[in-house]
Amino acid sequence: MKKCTFVIPYFGDFPNYFPLFLRSCEYNKDYEWLIITNNTAEYNYPNNVRTLYMTFEQFKGRLEQRLGIQVNIQDYHKICDFKPTYGYVFEEELKNSLFWGYCDMDLVFGNLNALITKDMLENYDKLFALGHLVMFKNSHENNRLFMAPLNGEVVYKKVLTSPKTFIFDEPFGIGEGKCIHDIFIANNKRVFSEDFSLNLKIEPANIIQVKFDYYKKNWLTISHRNDICLWKDGRVEVITCSKGHLSETDYLYMHFQSRKMKFDNSLLDTNHIKILGDGFYQLEYSEVTLENFKKIKKTIVSTRYIKIMIEYKVDAILKKLGFRK
Repeated sequence: MKKCTFVIPYFGDFPNYFPLFLRSCEYNKDYEWLIITNNTAEYNYPNNVRTLYMTFEQFKGRLEQRLGIQVNIQDYHKICDFKPTYGYVFEEELKNSLFWGYCDMDLVFGNLNALITKDMLENYDKLFALGHLVMFKNSHENNRLFMAPLNGEVVYKKVLTSPKTFIFDEPFGIGEGKCIHDIFIANNKRVFSEDFSLNLKIEPANIIQVKFDYYKKNWLTISHRNDICLWKDGRVEVITCSKGHLSETDYLYMHFQSRKMKFDNSLLDTNHIKILGDGFYQLEYSEVTLENFKKIKKTIVSTRYIKIMIEYKVDAILKKLGFRK
């Protein structure tokens, strides 16, 4: 039995670094991924990554048949609202896993076993809060808990039948107590809300981490401009140098939301890949040492931040004028 099967519906072209995504999955042999897609391109899928081929219309049909509602998905981002339903919709495909979960594809995984402990698997019903990776204990009750009412309101029907995106999969949606995380808490389920991800802030060109504090409902910003970020032997690690000493910090995964990344398949021949704000690169040395730490390139020069800020302002103006919702 696998510790967890992550369900990923994804239609269209995969990210250009999808081969590295698969490589990072392969290192986590106690975990499994189920990719639901219409993309039939040839990839070197490891044994712990399954594909379920279907069209987008067939996927919507599966949701409607299982949920008993008419879904209104007008863009792919709306699919995020359906993430909490996957344990119910794909119950048969997930029956051989202790947990099931959902995650995004713009990730590279670290060593899941090193950070997801036996205690976490035994004593929690839900692991993590952010929608780019969440795990649920695979039980009949948990898989249907998204249907549970809150204060007399059947939230899921409102969310799943509307074309509007509510962000039902994480705590940034239609209000306090309206997402799947808070539904679990309201039903006295044991939830683990710490953030183990190396989640990149969208706007900066270089690697700035945003760490979510669920209890304070805020973000901690951490700059890694002077650090070395690596995918190394199946681990996502950040190496820092302070007062003449190197230290390493491991992360569950690295998240590249809304970020184009340079990638070459030749990197799959190495187990030491350096990660900068714009792509994946061969590490300059076989190992990072005190002697070579300063010589290793850690930052890039880019107009990314300026471009994104302009896009934000244009979008705000168009919304104000009524040309964009």
